[in-house]
Amino acid sequence: MIQQQKKRATGVAAPMTPSDSETSYVQNRVLILTFVRWSVALSLAFAAWVYTSEEQFAIAYPLALVALLLASADELTAYYRYLRRMRQAQSDALDSIESRGEFTGDGVPRTVSGKPYEPLEWKGVNTWA
Repeated sequence: MIQQQKKRATGVAAPMTPSDSETSYVQNRVLILTFVRWSVALSLAFAAWVYTSEEQFAIAYPLALVALLLASADELTAYYRYLRRMRQAQSDALDSIESRGEFTGDGVPRTVSGKPYEPLEWKGVNTWA
């Protein structure tokens, strides 16, 4: 009976892992997208240069801005990835701190009754003595 279950289990196609053939597909896709992105960025930069030489700056500046954003997409992605990892690291660091039951507060000094402590608003007190 166990032998039959083994035969059934080995007869089933194993799911593909990312290390099988997906990595080459992903690498090719990244290369193709990078080539397309740089081609469009260079085309937009050339179009912006043509419009600048004709002194049509209202068209040239947005084209140059889009070309710059397309050219710096990798750097922007890396920067936002860095920010996301920093935020996650800070969150993990704060999660590991055990609460001691203390109240941190909101930074406003308060009286015993819980009202904000404002000595300059007291009536009858002269602050320029």
